[in-house]
Amino acid sequence: MLGGASVAGGRGSFVSILLGAALVQATSSASSYINANSSVHYTVIGTLTVLAAIFFSLARRRAASG
Repeated sequence: MLGGASVAGGRGSFVSILLGAALVQATSSASSYINANSSVHYTVIGTLTVLAAIFFSLARRRAASG
């Protein structure tokens, strides 16, 4: 799931995918800039991915119920 394009049939656009990729790249650059080790980098990326999945799930439920 990146930019709304999930394997379960998201409704993402090319622009939103680019924005998602830019967010991942910015996170990577920031962790490199502060000399964080790779485990911190992967933890942050994983946390962002889980948060995006939760947000997507909640938004989908809200759209279906009302």
